[in-house]
Amino acid sequence: MTRKFVSPPGILLGLITGLIAGPLLLILRYSATPDLIIPVNRPLPDYCTGFYPTEGSFVWSMPQAAIHIDWVNRRTAWSCELDMKTFCPDPASLPHVTISVDGTAVLEVNVTNQIQKVVVPIAASASADGIKLDIN
Repeated sequence: MTRKFVSPPGILLGLITGLIAGPLLLILRYSATPDLIIPVNRPLPDYCTGFYPTEGSFVWSMPQAAIHIDWVNRRTAWSCELDMKTFCPDPASLPHVTISVDGTAVLEVNVTNQIQKVVVPIAASASADGIKLDIN
């Protein structure tokens, strides 16, 4: 029975390759689909304010809610997808929502009793730090 050993230079080369390839593959994967997902089946992160505690797969918002994420790179454009729905039996009381980015209204939505996918455009900005999304 013979045993084959890897030489120390081979181990070192494998280690260096892994140290370089691992982060590089993460960067390539993130740049291909740079999604940031906020799951609502657990407590929301601190950068989400104006929301009631989550209830399974949905969350209620207060009259004013915000998502302010300071660490997002704004050199490129982003978009935010929201699924919106209300439970108002009286059609006259359906809410009208204004969504603002960096303090400027970019979208107005009449929320209905059906799920609506709302896509909020977030323009690239060299001067803005992070994303400041307000829902009123």
